[in-house]
Amino acid sequence: TPTLENLYQTASNRTEMNWTQVTGATGYEVYRKVGNGSYSKLKSVEELSVYNASLTVGTQYTYKVRAYQSVDGVNNYSGFSNEMKITPIPYSTGSYPESPHNYLNYMDESWSYTIDGAQAIRVTFTAETSLENNYDKLYITDKNGNAVEKTYWTGTQLANKTIIIPGDTVNLRMTTDGSVVRYGFAIASITPAGQ
Repeated sequence: TPTLENLYQTASNRTEMNWTQVTGATGYEVYRKVGNGSYSKLKSVEELSVYNASLTVGTQYTYKVRAYQSVDGVNNYSGFSNEMKITPIPYSTGSYPESPHNYLNYMDESWSYTIDGAQAIRVTFTAETSLENNYDKLYITDKNGNAVEKTYWTGTQLANKTIIIPGDTVNLRMTTDGSVVRYGFAIASITPAGQ
């Protein structure tokens, strides 16, 4: 049985999702429920991800997926994955928080980014993101100040990394010591995510 891992919004009317691979699967069937309605098959795909466009802002969509294996023209199905829900909200991409490049010594700066109405936020850092390992740190918290995944990030731990922050706000705080500077951090995208 596959596990639905990520569901996130890529535009006001579009979501993308991905799931774990099932050994021996020929393909996957993605099912969607609109509001309190019944599930219907959205797509059959061979990939481990799919997008869903032409969604209505403010309407809840629930997804699940199952694997199938074709044997002699007959499909054998796995159980259904976990469900994930998202309610698309209007949003636009803008300028995202980022440090100076290269950053300065003795920094202690904070940034915040909010997507009003988001259930969660998906933050993806650029490949260039780099801090002096173990000495310069980036703290990532939700709007209540709770650390996300770990107390702090350092070195190249965030390069090309995607983090899901619960709620509608991500807070970033960067502290540096008095020697060695690197690129700092930059964010490739911040989008609403489902849960």
